[in-house]
Amino acid sequence: MVSKSADKFDRFLINQFTSFLELIGIANFRGFRKEDFEGLDLIGKISTEDYLDLKRIMHRKIEKFMIQLYKKVSTELTFKHTFWRVAKVNGKNPWIWSAIYFYDDNPDMHVNHYPNINFNFLPGGIDLSLNAETQNSIRFLLRKISQDSASFDKAVAKLSDFKLNPYYKLQYLPQDNFIWLLIDGYPQKIEQKSIETLKSDLDTIKQNWQKVKHTLLYRMETKDLRKDSNNFYTDNEILFARNKNPNPNYGIRINKLYSSWCIEQQKDIVRFISQEIQRLRPLLKYLFNDAK
Repeated sequence: MVSKSADKFDRFLINQFTSFLELIGIANFRGFRKEDFEGLDLIGKISTEDYLDLKRIMHRKIEKFMIQLYKKVSTELTFKHTFWRVAKVNGKNPWIWSAIYFYDDNPDMHVNHYPNINFNFLPGGIDLSLNAETQNSIRFLLRKISQDSASFDKAVAKLSDFKLNPYYKLQYLPQDNFIWLLIDGYPQKIEQKSIETLKSDLDTIKQNWQKVKHTLLYRMETKDLRKDSNNFYTDNEILFARNKNPNPNYGIRINKLYSSWCIEQQKDIVRFISQEIQRLRPLLKYLFNDAK
């Protein structure tokens, strides 16, 4: 702890030096600062190399955070086997994500076969979600939450500050390169009524997909739609999107955003986020009870 007797400049130097020791692995993780998140918003405003350096620093902090968080919550997430990872650093978008995954003893099972606990580190803070973004995980999620409406509503009873956010996605390059667009009318409160509406809305997107896709391609061509890096889509990316997406892809998140100010105020951010994950436990228990 920095002595109160130190003057303002001394405290600044000590804090900077302690942050440096933390980042190179000598000092322990001490939490996130508002500036850590604001740095992510500098994409396209500084050189790519400088931006990647900023993201690498944030990436090291996130790794330290995840090590401590996983140690706290893994003993409570016993529904399935679990592991965690942090995404690689890139200059394509203004965020870094990490996730805790659930899996079975099946080496052929995709890492996203089940919904995961996802952390999106954004310019505005941390977005915590139960995240389904593959066909298998979405089918699993919709099937489980439709089985028993009373049990589902009970499982989400204390999640009134979490929201249901469904997206439709258009792939414009191989691997994980998608445009995510929130479906009209969302976010909504998490309850059985919203789930029934959601299934209808997903069917509507599917039935009208060629029209929806046509409009998205037009927006890409006319530069009305930009990438998260603020760059426009290239001719090759538009051609790929035109040929690659015969049917819609979806993503469903049950999430809550914690502002960078809120995160900075927490004396023990690991403890705080672990408590928030505990709030998701009844829903996770309901989903993974006899899950196949």
